[in-house]
Amino acid sequence: MAGLKSFSRINGLIEHTILKPDTTTDDIKRYCDETDHYGFHGVCVPPCYVRLAKRLIRKGKVISVAGFPLGLEKTEAKVFQIESLAKDGVDEIDVVFNIGFIRERRFEKLEDEIRELIKVKGDRPLKVIIETPLLSEELIRRVSKLLMDHGVDFIKTGTGFHGSVKIKDVRIIAQVTKGKVGIKAAGGIRTYEQAKKLIQAGATRIGTSTGKAIVNAGQSSS
Repeated sequence: MAGLKSFSRINGLIEHTILKPDTTTDDIKRYCDETDHYGFHGVCVPPCYVRLAKRLIRKGKVISVAGFPLGLEKTEAKVFQIESLAKDGVDEIDVVFNIGFIRERRFEKLEDEIRELIKVKGDRPLKVIIETPLLSEELIRRVSKLLMDHGVDFIKTGTGFHGSVKIKDVRIIAQVTKGKVGIKAAGGIRTYEQAKKLIQAGATRIGTSTGKAIVNAGQSSS
């Protein structure tokens, strides 16, 4: 099975995600504990909890978000958010691209934004969220190439606010990027079988709030 060799392999691809509006300190503690226990790649937390997660986590990375969940902030605001996350010690950043600009084909504006975001990311991996459920195949291809050409580290399928990730969309991104850019699949990933199929399609990271259930199911099926 390409890209998925063992139970431990899928664990290391999962970003254990807790981004609910009512997220509490206890949630962050639990997700950090589960991240360390299961050997997940990292824990993805709201910006206000980055410092706490950095104190709690022992093995995994701390990931957070900018421009989340709509991506409609001005570029200057996203730049400020990324700089603030960096000061708090975040390891990786997921930023929402301006989806309206993608749908309007305002590619020059999108290029301007990604240049500014890359300038401030430092050595932290930057994952750009493009909301594939809202885009045509042609636009997924176009924006994936734009991001690849400008040197992003990962393309992320969505926030989960606009529907679940589709296997075909991950496959499209993989066809365009040809392994030059990481692919984070996110949005409605609830089962081991879903995660497995997404990895087979080309996903190199899985963003999910149900990582514990996924790996337990994977362990029982192996």
